[in-house]
Amino acid sequence: MEKLSAEERLVLSRVPGTIRDLVQVIRDRDEKIASYERDKRIAKIAQTLEQKGISDGKSREDIIKDLSSAGEDLDVIEKAADLGVPNISLGSLGTNPDGGDNKWNELNRVLFKQ
Repeated sequence: MEKLSAEERLVLSRVPGTIRDLVQVIRDRDEKIASYERDKRIAKIAQTLEQKGISDGKSREDIIKDLSSAGEDLDVIEKAADLGVPNISLGSLGTNPDGGDNKWNELNRVLFKQ
């Protein structure tokens, strides 16, 4: 077996530290990517809540702030937002003035997936 030169030993002695540093860089990037994806998902849920009128009058920024502290419940909140009934006031459930579809039909489609 050949003996290693001083330069080769020096290079090999630096390998474990370099690998640890690179692993940390990868972990940091993974965390940043996960954070970015979570923020994007929260913004999408907030938009859905706002569009469906489930926002209780809160601004989108307030909804995002609330959702950011939701922890692991995002799956449940996202599913509930997707299932949420659009904001339909009972006073507007009569026939449309233009003779088109009325709001009762819209409500039935939403509730019963017709």
